[in-house]
Formats: sequence, C-alpha cells, structure tokens
Amino acid sequence: LEDYVEQLETNFHKMDVKAIVDVGNGMGGVAKKVYEKLVSKVNFMYEEPDGRFPNHIPDPFKEENLQDLVKAVKSSKADVGIAFDGDCDRVGVVSSNGKILTLESLAIAFAKSHSLRSIVVDVRFPVYAIRFLEDVGVKVFVTRVGNPFIMEKFIERNASLAVEMSGHVWFNEWKVDDGIFAGLKILELFSQHDVSSLLSDVEKWELVPDYRIYCPDEIKQDVVERLAEILSKEHEVVRIDGVKVVEDDFAFLIRKSNTQPAITISVEAKENVAKRLDEVKRLVKEVIDSFQSS
Repeated sequence: LEDYVEQLETNFHKMDVKAIVDVGNGMGGVAKKVYEKLVSKVNFMYEEPDGRFPNHIPDPFKEENLQDLVKAVKSSKADVGIAFDGDCDRVGVVSSNGKILTLESLAIAFAKSHSLRSIVVDVRFPVYAIRFLEDVGVKVFVTRVGNPFIMEKFIERNASLAVEMSGHVWFNEWKVDDGIFAGLKILELFSQHDVSSLLSDVEKWELVPDYRIYCPDEIKQDVVERLAEILSKEHEVVRIDGVKVVEDDFAFLIRKSNTQPAITISVEAKENVAKRLDEVKRLVKEVIDSFQSS
C-alpha cells in the first residue's frame, strides 16, 4: 500500500478542489491515504468495508446508487463527487450542481482539456459523442463490450484514454482501470477547468442506456442473429457486438446480456427517445415470441 500511494503521489500535484468521495462500503477506502495528501478539501462517505453494503449497492453505473452522493455534493457545496464500485476499478461522477456526469461527457471534457489524440470506447458509447469527438480531431476506436476487449484495443492503439460505459476508465500514463487513479484525474480536471464550460457546445441526445427484455439463454444468440437479418433489410447494421443501427438522428444497439437471460437495448435519439425505444422493444419481443412459439 505504501508503494502504491507513493507511486500515485508522483503523478499529481496538490489540487485546490472540494470533493466528496463515496466508497460505497467497498475496498476503495484506501484512497483516503493519498486523497487527503493531494486534495485540499475531501470528505469520505461509507468508507468502512462491509460486504453487506448497508447503504447502497456500490455500482456507479446505476443512477439510484449515486443519490446519496448527489445529496452530499449539493448540501456541502462541493465542486465534485466521486463514487467507487466495490472493488474500486470503476467510477461515477457528480458535478457541483448535483447532476450526474455521464461517461461520454467526461470523455469529451478530457478530450477538450487535454487535446487527446485517440480514445477507445465500447460499442455502447453514444453516437452523438463519437461524432463530437471526431469533429474536434480525436480518433475514436470502437470495440466490444467487456474489460478484456477494451484493454486489448487500448494497448494495441496506444490510446490516450479508454472508456467502458459501465464506469471503467483507463489513462495512457497508468495503463490499468484503477478507480482511485481515475478519481484523481477527475479531481485534477475539476480543479483546473470549468467542466460545464467545456461541455457547453455539446448537443446531447436523449439516451436510454440499458433496457432489458427477458430472453432464455438458449435462444439469445439466435434472437440477435434474426434481428440482424431483419434490420439489415432497411438499415446498415454494425456487428461489432450485437446489432447496432446508426441513422442521422437516432441509433440503437441490441445485444445479448453476458450475465442474465436477457436481451439488452440501448437507444439514443436527437428527440423523442421513448418512441424509438418502444419501436425497438416491439421488434425484439416479436422475435423472441417467434422462437418461443416455434
């Protein structure tokens, strides 16, 4: 631990920022040893390790798990809040106004403030954000969902940054998805820049990131293949991972869940995302029903 803290300290200078860190009763409390040295004002929540997770599940991918941090940031008038997951390789971020900062927004903020040359993202990364990053000169590499696939592409391309939408973030100078290091980079970003100004010219789309429909494991892949066949008749489909359709003003991704008997849908649209989601849900359910009735 002493060696780890010492190595972290060589990568950062003292930061003038007020932060709240929600450990979520996981193992991220070791961050305290270095954060208190490097951050001018920092308070920790739920730092006692407790595998029963009495306060909330330590999963920053789900907004409901960040609500205590949102309240703490607003009530203490902090500049930023950081949340760790249980084993502290993922992060969530809350801005000073109590709004949850999405990972694509975080990637854009780093790209604009650090003039990044390249970024690796998983296929769930929003299309509007990819287009914005490419417009400001960042090369975007898209790969399959999953830690090993992101890591492989990150190393292969020697990218500046890598982001998996569940909360894993890699930086070129550290090479591993370490939530404590990522948290320090985020605090550094907030101490040096007005993040809301960095994002002021980004036209965000409406997003539904993770809608799930029950589907028995034994037919999940067949369902995805049938959907690809149907959709390819009217759209150009991307088969990096599942089936992705990208149009001028909307996009959606259909994948088989790696962990549940479910088909996962991600939808984004310039407007009326609920209508787009309903259309995709209807199609997916029709295909699932056709397999179950045959």
